[in-house]
Amino acid sequence: MVAGNSSVADDVELVEFHDAVIERVEMTRHGDVCIEFSHLPVYRRETPNSCGVWSFHAELRLVGIESFTAEGRTPNDEAESLYAAKLIGKDGSAVEMNALLRVENIALGSLELAWALGGAQVVFRGGTMNLKLLEPLERVETWIDEEHTG
Repeated sequence: MVAGNSSVADDVELVEFHDAVIERVEMTRHGDVCIEFSHLPVYRRETPNSCGVWSFHAELRLVGIESFTAEGRTPNDEAESLYAAKLIGKDGSAVEMNALLRVENIALGSLELAWALGGAQVVFRGGTMNLKLLEPLERVETWIDEEHTG
């Protein structure tokens, strides 16, 4: 469990990077990156069949990044949300987003972030990553699991 997240992470079902809004990206000369989100959708279990969808302020820390590439036109609107995010582990398997809250220092094969407008794509390769949910900002909606309701 990521330090400081135990009370929040216990009821988290899913962290959804789709529609997340990046506030800031900082990269050091040592290959470490901090991606700060002003909005990160987080599904928190409320009942066996429903989750509250919350907007969280969060940080994704990437340590020891081996390479970084950026392609395409970046969005003009600073508040444009991510279109897609794909995390691939060192072993080539997809990494579940909520696993980022439950395991520290996940070995990173690659992290790809893409925006719909302009086709911008940013890819980080190698290193490890940790996600920290800083604070819940607001409850956005309720998600109902239609498959498991009577």
